[in-house]
Amino acid sequence: MSGFIGNIDITGVISSLTNPKTGLFFLALLPPFLPQSPSPIDHTLLVATVAGCILLYGALLSAVADRVGRSLTAGSGPIVIDAVAGVVLIVLGITVVLI
Repeated sequence: MSGFIGNIDITGVISSLTNPKTGLFFLALLPPFLPQSPSPIDHTLLVATVAGCILLYGALLSAVADRVGRSLTAGSGPIVIDAVAGVVLIVLGITVVLI
């Protein structure tokens, strides 16, 4: 199982690093936070801060997704999902008929 988790982590890092939207976002957002003539230390601290925030966000997102996934697949989770989906489809059907 640890090999599988390691593959997911590597895939996520590669996906994040090669996503052009991420690069453009940081290219547009971060320059105002640098001094007029930034030193290599300034750049390093900025990149380290961003990397730390991304890692923290990813860890929290993974933990929440794991907990939600477990609750939706255990016990009465599938029944609740089916009930909510059924209600949504009925409401959509009634809306289409009335319009």
